[in-house]
Amino acid sequence: MSPWPRRIRNFPIIMLATWVQAATAMVLLFDQDARFATSVHTLSLIFPDGMLPGILFWGAAMAVSGFYLERKVSTLLCLIPQQVLLYLSAGGAIKAIVTAQYADLVVRSMGFIAVDQIWAVSIAGFHSWALLLILRHAADT
Repeated sequence: MSPWPRRIRNFPIIMLATWVQAATAMVLLFDQDARFATSVHTLSLIFPDGMLPGILFWGAAMAVSGFYLERKVSTLLCLIPQQVLLYLSAGGAIKAIVTAQYADLVVRSMGFIAVDQIWAVSIAGFHSWALLLILRHAADT
C-alpha cells in the first residue's frame, strides 16, 4: 500500500474539527454564555472559567502543527488533544440525546436533540477514522 503525503489538506475532517474548535474559542472569548451550548458545556465543567477558549485554540493549533512535523508518531501525538476535546464534546451531545435535555435544561424529544447534535458525534467519529488512516497509510518520514 503506497503512502500519501501527510498534509492537513488531505484530511478535511481534521480541518473541519480545527475550524470548529477555533471558531468556538473565538465565540467564547466574546460571549461567556456560549459555554452553555451542549457540545461545549461538558468542556466548561472540566476546565476552569476563562481557560476554555485557550484550551480550544491550543487543541486546534496542536492539530495543525502536527502536520509540519517529520515523523508520523509526532503527527498523531499532536492530534490527540484535539481528539480528546472532540470526544468530550461528543459525550455531552450523547448525554443530551439520551436524557432528552440540553445542557441549559431545555427539554426536547430525543429525535430533535439527536438531529441537532449529530454533528458533534460525527466529527469525533470521523476524526478517529482519520487518525487510523494516518497510522495505517501515511509515510513514516
